[in-house]
Amino acid sequence: MRELSSTLPPDRLSRIVDALPIPDDAACVYVSGSIIAGWAHRTSDLDTFVVTREPVPVPTDIYRSDMDVRPARVPTYVTRLDGLRQDVEFWLERQVDQILRRCERPGRNTAGLPKLSLSRQQVEFVFRLTIGVPLTGPDWLETRQEAVRASPLRSTLVSTLLDLADALLDDTIGQLDVGDTASAVLTVREALGHLVDTLTVQQGMLTIAPKWRAQRVQRCAPTSMPWDEYWRWETMRDYDPDHPAEWVRALHERLRELTLDIAI
Repeated sequence: MRELSSTLPPDRLSRIVDALPIPDDAACVYVSGSIIAGWAHRTSDLDTFVVTREPVPVPTDIYRSDMDVRPARVPTYVTRLDGLRQDVEFWLERQVDQILRRCERPGRNTAGLPKLSLSRQQVEFVFRLTIGVPLTGPDWLETRQEAVRASPLRSTLVSTLLDLADALLDDTIGQLDVGDTASAVLTVREALGHLVDTLTVQQGMLTIAPKWRAQRVQRCAPTSMPWDEYWRWETMRDYDPDHPAEWVRALHERLRELTLDIAI
């Protein structure tokens, strides 16, 4: 897998801390997101995370409350630097560590295999932490990044995605059997997404956000489904609207084959 490469100039990174309401005793300040991953476009914003040990006053009335942590709310401060929008989230150290503990303690599915105990939002938060670039507190960030690397999160994600894909592939055949071809098309395409995500997760790309799936495949270059093949299926290049079931069955067969190449 090629290394992630930030598209943000280093001189701009060095000025971020001075432009934000960051307490002197913050445990860590790091930047992340698509700009740091090298996936940015002209309207991309910069995700900045300020981690403190105790609550600090933040000049905002915007909060995110979708992370299932305690305290439940994460203040979010929106600002601009040189025309670049920044979404600055103020996290408590204990909130971050609550999420990281879930990486270490997966659940179990009915077969006894690891099952993800994180929400999609939490997975994306962890991914942003793993690619984060520290502005202050580099040791704090490196310790958390190493904890993620040492955790079973990667294998848990693989197991969970395979579970989801397997159920969808079963549904695909059931839908074809009753003549619900339109639903089968959508279902098998969703299974494709889960299995492609599995291949990139295996290579350490711990994100499953659909909007960056194509970028991840290009970056990771999985040998069991090269870019050209993936893009052919993703764009439905060989799909014949007069014979949709043939395309569904061909993709279904390929995905079943692919699951045999994926080790948990």
